[in-house]
Parts: sequence; C-alpha cells; structure tokens
Amino acid sequence: MIGILIAAGSLGIIIAVMDDGDMPARLPLICSSLAIGLSTLIAQILLPESLALLSIVIGALIGGCAISLFQGMSVKRSCIAASIYLAVRMGVALVLF
Repeated sequence: MIGILIAAGSLGIIIAVMDDGDMPARLPLICSSLAIGLSTLIAQILLPESLALLSIVIGALIGGCAISLFQGMSVKRSCIAASIYLAVRMGVALVLF
C-alpha cells in the first residue's frame, strides 16, 4: 500500500511539473500508477526475458493512455510523463537492487 502511494506521489510530481505546478487529484494518480504498474507487469509475464525493454515500452504506452484518461492531458504529454515515471522507477530499482 505504501509503495502505491509513493508511486502515485512520484507520478504526481512529474505531472505537476509538466502542468506548471497544478497538482492533480489523488485518486486518479493512484489509478494511473496502478495502470502503469499492472500493464508493465503483465507484459513482463507474457513476453520472454529477451524482450524486457518492450514490456517497459508497452507499460509506458498503456500508462500514457491511462494518464490521458484520468488526468485529461493529451496522449503525447501523458506518454512522456509515463516514460519519465518508468525511467525513474527503473533507476531506483537499479540503485536498490
């Protein structure tokens, strides 16, 4: 539960910076971060390990559509936000593990 809230907070910071300081609502952020995480996880399960980068791209695209749906952003801007979010998550995972 705490991980979901931290993920939603980091996604909220990225979206707030992209939207010139307007902090989005909490529930759409939690739904967006869950959509990004679950789509990346499902793609990692279905694809072989040699295509791990493709699962991250799939997660960014699906997450971008989810952010666009929940936040009312354009699809291009929301895909950029999802890509930044997944890059930060990958960087933190590489540092911690």
